[in-house]
Amino acid sequence: MSHAKSFARQHHHQPASQENGGSAAFVRDTSLRPVEEGIILSWEDLWVSAPGGQGGRRTILSGLSGVARPGEVLALMGPSGCGKSTLLDTLAGRLGSNMSQKGDILINGRRQKLAYGTSAYVTQDDVLMTTLTVP
Repeated sequence: MSHAKSFARQHHHQPASQENGGSAAFVRDTSLRPVEEGIILSWEDLWVSAPGGQGGRRTILSGLSGVARPGEVLALMGPSGCGKSTLLDTLAGRLGSNMSQKGDILINGRRQKLAYGTSAYVTQDDVLMTTLTVP
């Protein structure tokens, strides 16, 4: 068995999307101690599209389903342009007004229309000034 397949089996690897010739994957690490109370964020049959050429729409996410449970680490991996940031923006209720979304986002099993601040993530942008770093 290849290293990638072995890793996938040990970490519950699930394909998530195939966009732009690439694919994204969820990797779940269940080795952390379970949390008794917390929020379970899940998404079912999630589709996102953006304006495309000649007045059409371009599909960015197609039929994604997944779950983020308390006490677990969930990694979202894939090549540039495969929809990772779009998925995070969707789950955080941060999609632009020109984007179209279909599917369900659930908090503890209940369908939610996400308001600002309901769900969030820390962006990868370097927002700190380099002059404030310690040598």
